[in-house]
Amino acid sequence: MYYIIDNFEKKTPSNIAVETVELACGNNINVYLIETVHDLIQFIGFGKYKNNKIGNVYFRGQTSLYNGSMIPSLYRGKTKLDSITWKYNARINAAIKGKRIFRQYNRAVFEPLIQHYGVRTPYIDLVDNVWVALWFALHQAKAVSINTHEYVYYYDSKEEYSYIILMVSDLMYCDTMCLGVSLQESEIRQSYRWP
Repeated sequence: MYYIIDNFEKKTPSNIAVETVELACGNNINVYLIETVHDLIQFIGFGKYKNNKIGNVYFRGQTSLYNGSMIPSLYRGKTKLDSITWKYNARINAAIKGKRIFRQYNRAVFEPLIQHYGVRTPYIDLVDNVWVALWFALHQAKAVSINTHEYVYYYDSKEEYSYIILMVSDLMYCDTMCLGVSLQESEIRQSYRWP
């Protein structure tokens, strides 16, 4: 059982607007319009406090709510997920087997690492640092292919709002093999807009 942050707008002296948004899955979430760093820190602390016995609260910075969809980059716009997963696993296994430097890493470490170099993976990025999440919420990524290589560029978002999603996960109870966070292990809990 997780705890949704509710009535936050009544727990702070600031004028916080709240909007209930229905996601594509039919679930509703509260989206808070937070305009100051002080309110942001208070909101994050309140979310962590309410859920501290369940698990850790992680963050994901986004330029949109994407109608509630959190699809890993490997699967975005795709329909044959089994085939894509099989091909991905074959490529990852070949890369690890083919390069001695990669063999020193456990696959649970290797895959999130290569994701940060632009490789599409079945992982969703979550961070435990709100400032990192805020940076991603304020920037958009663009992938460009040049001579069979894909490069990822970031630029300032032109969106009116930025979002930081708070997610609760029981990963604090996992051992060191539990490094990659999959969508099944976490769920969207709260969101707020940063103007």
